[in-house]
Amino acid sequence: MTKYEPTEIGFEKLSDEELSRKVKHYETIERIGGFLAAALIIVGVILGLLLDGSGVLLLALMIILAVVVVKMIPMRAEGKKNALLIQQLSGYFYGELARLFGPEPEKPELLINEAVLRSTDPVRNYWKDCRVTDFHEGVSNGVRFSAANVFLSRREDSNNSEDSSTYTVCTFYGIVLRCKDICDPSLNIALRDRSGFCIPVRLSGSLKDPDNLRDCYPARSIGGLSDPDSFREYYSAQTSDGRAADDLVTRQMRELIGNLETFVGDGRVAALTFHDGELTLAMHTSYAFSRIPDKQSLKDIDGVRKAYTASLTAMAGLINLLRDSCEKL
Repeated sequence: MTKYEPTEIGFEKLSDEELSRKVKHYETIERIGGFLAAALIIVGVILGLLLDGSGVLLLALMIILAVVVVKMIPMRAEGKKNALLIQQLSGYFYGELARLFGPEPEKPELLINEAVLRSTDPVRNYWKDCRVTDFHEGVSNGVRFSAANVFLSRREDSNNSEDSSTYTVCTFYGIVLRCKDICDPSLNIALRDRSGFCIPVRLSGSLKDPDNLRDCYPARSIGGLSDPDSFREYYSAQTSDGRAADDLVTRQMRELIGNLETFVGDGRVAALTFHDGELTLAMHTSYAFSRIPDKQSLKDIDGVRKAYTASLTAMAGLINLLRDSCEKL
């Protein structure tokens, strides 16, 4: 579920109990479709072993049928489930956004798109494809900001000579946040993580193991962020025109990176830039802005509402942290 704009089309409003029942129905269909697809592949493998040469063709046919089943049953059921939830709850989602951050501008000032990300250059690893979702712009405690969930990736061929498939390599999975007039306009520095690492994702683009995202990050020494020499090993510092700026990195900046990562729990700051009073943050994290967490049960409708609101209040807390920290820079 990625878009929560309220619909103007009339529809029957369901009670939480009725909505939960329908969601459970669609999830049951998803599971049945998954079981059928797995059963087709297993049967194909068994027959392939029993029938020798002709079994290869049969196995290929079973796999094709399994793919068709997955597309026709679970994916369609999931699409209908998400569409129903958005239809029934988009008014609540939109209302929470407006309550916490005010109305969105007709023309955004602080865009987050591929051009901005190329300029921010948040990761060392090469990336080609850019997906930006759940973009919103508003005001939190007097700070104009925009935020979005961002996925940067590239496609690579398999290392196995017998496998002609290509696979998604994720180089950034997290949030990007821009804040206007939040810091001293004279600050002109960009801090970027020197390490290059990839994040395991599923074919759908979701994290394979969201509870252990920290395991993907290169290790740091104890106190690595607080020690100036160690910090230089982890982060490069440059001005907007590309000049080295290690001498401009202050203790407060190093502390801010540590505080940001602690705040979200599993974060790793990929880039933090200050320029003309504007701050841009790119951070690897399983936290998603304006989105229901994957582990949230969609059958618990009240829980869905609370989880969505929590994703917004977490962003408000993050902006407060940045605002208070910028006052000390």
